[in-house]
Amino acid sequence: MEGHKSSENAYILGNHPEELARLDRQAAAIDRPTRLLLQAAGLAPGASVVDLGTGLGHVAQIAGELVGPTGSVLGIDRSAEVRQSDAVIVLPTVVGAWRYTPAAS
Repeated sequence: MEGHKSSENAYILGNHPEELARLDRQAAAIDRPTRLLLQAAGLAPGASVVDLGTGLGHVAQIAGELVGPTGSVLGIDRSAEVRQSDAVIVLPTVVGAWRYTPAAS
């Protein structure tokens, strides 16, 4: 599979542009249920969130909207391809303290 790495820890579907585009479409399709799940889990203004394996940042963006400017969201992803992608969502400071942090290799 193109974009597939041999490492046993690699994301099996790869991080090539076509897969990132698929993830983007998927996130759009499940935005509302994702938001409802995060609300049901208790995300509220002022909360602190860590999104492990944040990918392009879709869930982190929703979390940021829910925790507001008094909360914080830390997105962590180990994929250099994802972190360097133009598709990565950079949250405005209005949704709190957003940091996109590469995981240790």
